Amino acid sequence: MASFIPRSNVLTQSEANIFNDSHKLTYTVKIVNTSARRIVWAIKTKEPNRLGVEPGCGVLDPSETMHVMVSCNFAIE
Repeated sequence: MASFIPRSNVLTQSEANIFNDSHKLTYTVKIVNTSARRIVWAIKTKEPNRLGVEPGCGVLDPSETMHVMVSCNFAIE
């Protein structure tokens, strides 16, 4: 049975923004597992053509950090 880690044990932080062009904005988000257990994470969207996440999911061991690129495409109608 799956158990849930409290959100306070997983830290997220926006590192920087990068302007690729006038229609796309990309951020680097740092995800940190501050718990004593291994966690699985995922970022889901209802607009996959507008919001891109790379990688979209992963596994973090205790105290492990991962950088995720999140981009928003403003040109798609």
